[in-house]
Amino acid sequence: MTFYVKPLLGSCPLSQLVSSSCVRLSYLHLLYQQRDSLDCVAEKVVDSGQFYEEVVYGGGGSQWDRLSHFTLMVAASLDQGFREFWVEAECLLFNYRLEREMMGKEVITSVRRLGRHLEEFMDGSSEEVWGEVFMAVKELLGDRLLQHWVECRETECRHGNTLIPFTMVLPLVRVRRVVMSLGRAQVNCRLVQATLGCIFRKIINTKLDIVSK
Repeated sequence: MTFYVKPLLGSCPLSQLVSSSCVRLSYLHLLYQQRDSLDCVAEKVVDSGQFYEEVVYGGGGSQWDRLSHFTLMVAASLDQGFREFWVEAECLLFNYRLEREMMGKEVITSVRRLGRHLEEFMDGSSEEVWGEVFMAVKELLGDRLLQHWVECRETECRHGNTLIPFTMVLPLVRVRRVVMSLGRAQVNCRLVQATLGCIFRKIINTKLDIVSK
């Protein structure tokens, strides 16, 4: 699982870039089509061959996973209709990996890496753009709520009371799944996965806004 804050550096043959991006797009389309019955997705991916798996399967984070993500992000910045599809499909992929593919240790490592990357942005104008995302990640790690969540086996566990900027979890605020306190949202164990999904959505929308300028 990766939050795609930093793109890869270096060069890549155009043919491989196009191929990996097309494979990812087909996978995102599959996820979007099967969003109400994702149990069949893994079998279809395995049947599609090794390259397909290298691009989009197995938790993400490979060079082809990241290259294809950023290539499609550029395309999404140029067309509003494609942007809407791409954001929803990437969020489906993120949540699918989070729920079905990743070990708890890997999730914590990914979130800690995100925190380190965001900390590098905490100066000048970048702080205004990424400050709330950084604070949300910092609070989840600092209160050890994330650690509790990966070890917890209760689906409706209400352990914890981590306060994060409410703008980070607007989808949860709209349906009143969180309690508000002085402009912050209270997050407990049962809301951690949804909160990580909201953080991911915020990150890719922020990056799309930056690329679109």
